[in-house]
Amino acid sequence: MMLGWIREFSPAIYWSMAVQLVLLLIAGAGLLLDTREVLGINPWIKPLKFCLSLLIYLPTVAFLLRDLNPGWPGVVIGWGVAIAMVVENTLIALQAYRGVTSHFNRSTALDGAIFGVMGVFIAFSTLLMAWLLVLAWMPHPDLTAGYLSGVRWGLLLFLAGSLQAGFMLRILAHTVGQPDGGPGVPLLNWSTKAGDLRIGHFVALHGLQVLPIAGWLLDRAGVVAAPVAVAVLALGIAAMFVLVTLQALAGKPLFF
Repeated sequence: MMLGWIREFSPAIYWSMAVQLVLLLIAGAGLLLDTREVLGINPWIKPLKFCLSLLIYLPTVAFLLRDLNPGWPGVVIGWGVAIAMVVENTLIALQAYRGVTSHFNRSTALDGAIFGVMGVFIAFSTLLMAWLLVLAWMPHPDLTAGYLSGVRWGLLLFLAGSLQAGFMLRILAHTVGQPDGGPGVPLLNWSTKAGDLRIGHFVALHGLQVLPIAGWLLDRAGVVAAPVAVAVLALGIAAMFVLVTLQALAGKPLFF
């Protein structure tokens, strides 16, 4: 089973996933029982979304570390990412419990400190993933060409999405054209009235799953030009990332 090998391979990632499962249950209960709203939505939606996202992201990191087999740097990366994600989502859940926003919130000294700590750990985690990208570009003769290409391109897109998050931190908002909040797509809450930078962020980050899987499938199908096909797909995702980001910067919603 997947959880079994993750526990053996990277206890840090395993227990980080366990924390996310606990937070997911707490957020789910809060969503059902808490009638408050923050920026027009239930405050527990954000930690719930992050739990679901991290329960995809953390196993992805475990798979990449196992397949790239980078030795002691992989141990450092696994522990660092695992700890950063626990800190990040625990603080998001804490702010939901307090009934305030977690991101871009500097309204009080405590809120500013919490936001600052989150920023430090996310920056640290991003640097670790950049290190993993460097390791991925080293020779890996034991990996098939399409899969390895997918890993490399996926990490590049992931880091592009992370840099875009840095821009959101700079402007202290994710919505362009109106204040954060208001009508949005169910669960994701992407704005339906203004530009929303989270859409491009989402597209780029999840290239980390889409591209390695695509490369693996192409290799399994015996496609000789699998790396080229992966590169074309990666460039397509990158173009989508740029287009939806430009649309958001123009203050235009994606769907409505």
